[in-house]
Amino acid sequence: MSYTFTKVAEGIHSPYGSNVSFALSMLLYIQKTYSKFEDSLSKRGDLNDYIKYDLDEYNHALCRIEEYPDASETELFMSDARIYHFYVREQNRHFEQIAKKLEEAYRENAKQGAVVTGFTRHRLGLDVQPSSKQQREFGHEMTNKKELSERDICHGVSVPTQR
Repeated sequence: MSYTFTKVAEGIHSPYGSNVSFALSMLLYIQKTYSKFEDSLSKRGDLNDYIKYDLDEYNHALCRIEEYPDASETELFMSDARIYHFYVREQNRHFEQIAKKLEEAYRENAKQGAVVTGFTRHRLGLDVQPSSKQQREFGHEMTNKKELSERDICHGVSVPTQR
């Protein structure tokens, strides 16, 4: 996703002509990716309150970036859009770590003969919920990562991992 984030940054830095339309298409890609991520977590039962809160904040930042090209100078400055972009780019690593930890837990369960569900199902062909302890562990890690306080979601979409 680093290419995608770079193109969004270019659209913020130089919001003219094709830069904007291409940046917005890259932003839409990020939103769709996170929407699929959130849906997968929800279907599998791994979307706890901590992850949901983080995804809501992430989506708010994506929405604010999307508003930038059409915003007046008094609504959203370039510096605001750059700060939101920085947050989105850096927070992506946080979601990658969550996805990696969940996948590791599911693989470990699969090795022990358990069945695995969720976004790893298509890769592993299996189906199980992580233990309550694992769910608490993943959630606890996220409580210290609150960088925005607003929970507005303009598109109701969410995002995730770089491969």
